[in-house]
Amino acid sequence: MTEKGPDPSPRQRTLKRLGCLSAAAGVALGSAYCGVRGYGVVDPMPSPARCPGLAATVRASASWTSIDTVTVILEAPRAMDAAYVVDAHPGAGPELVSWEIKSSHAELVFRPPPEQTQLRFWIAVNCSPASIGPGTERLQGTVELGERPRVDGGAAIGPPALTSPALIVNLADSP
Repeated sequence: MTEKGPDPSPRQRTLKRLGCLSAAAGVALGSAYCGVRGYGVVDPMPSPARCPGLAATVRASASWTSIDTVTVILEAPRAMDAAYVVDAHPGAGPELVSWEIKSSHAELVFRPPPEQTQLRFWIAVNCSPASIGPGTERLQGTVELGERPRVDGGAAIGPPALTSPALIVNLADSP
């Protein structure tokens, strides 16, 4: 029969447990990398928005302006001395056919192919939050196209104009 000594202190028990865990982690990492070739990829978290809440200050609307054309209108941001970068090309796919960017609004015109159900775009915005100073970020938008207009008896008949709930605007930092 062996006699037990006094119970170790909580610190000693914790250190012993950490030693076991680190040994187990070393074995797990070693076995995970055996025979694996290539790079381990870790996706970093994106930076926070330069001007958080900016998207909430922009009124946006989208509507079918013809049987195959969608027009998106973004009013000027109403916070943080923000303004659209007038000379910057908005980002979008090949369905973006024209745009006009002014200090008072931005208008983007899309011609999506029939199978497309969503439009995505971004536009550059200069803003000046007091805490970090001036800079540029991207105002990103998504338009859910829903039901398309159709030709019925030669006249275009379609859904009512898409309003701001159909246009989802999110903020992200510019690269």
